[in-house]
This record gives sequence, structure tokens and C-alpha cells, in this order.
Amino acid sequence: MYTLKIVSDREALYQFASYVRVVRGVEDVYVEVGEPLYEHPLMKFYVHIKLKETYEQHKALQEIARLVELGRFTYVHYRNDEIEEAFEAVKYESFKK
Repeated sequence: MYTLKIVSDREALYQFASYVRVVRGVEDVYVEVGEPLYEHPLMKFYVHIKLKETYEQHKALQEIARLVELGRFTYVHYRNDEIEEAFEAVKYESFKK
């Protein structure tokens, strides 16, 4: 299970979660609503992502990282080395183009 803490508006976050649901290798996505922030309509969300054991998790994490880069998020935080590697690979990939 991977968790991303995202500060965003509700619409952008739920759109992101719906896209993550269709990524190959994702078993489940759960959005936990945190507290509203002083800048309306921003809120803190926790997105819990469970990946299938049988699929290459690295590829799924890279696809999720691509979706995060496309999202309209104010802030994204994660504490996981595997997610960090996926995000770095996606950033490097975009610089090469």
C-alpha cells in the first residue's frame, strides 16, 4: 500500500483518483479526506493505492508518477523510496525529450 498526501481542490483530486484506478497493476484506490485548508477550496487528501502483487510495480508507480505530474496539485508528499525512484525516472524521462 502506497500513500500520497496531496493538497488540491476536490475536483482535481477525484479526477486523479479515477485515472489511477485504470492504471494497469492497480488493485484499489482509496481517498481519505483530510482537513480543509485556509485557502478555499484547497483541502488535504490522502490517496492510498494498493498494487497487484503479480504486476510489475515499478511500471505502475511510474504511470502514477506521470499522472501526478499532469495533475493540478498544490502539493504532493510521499515517504517511500520506490515512489521516489519512479518520480525521478519520470522527471528524467521528461528532460530527455
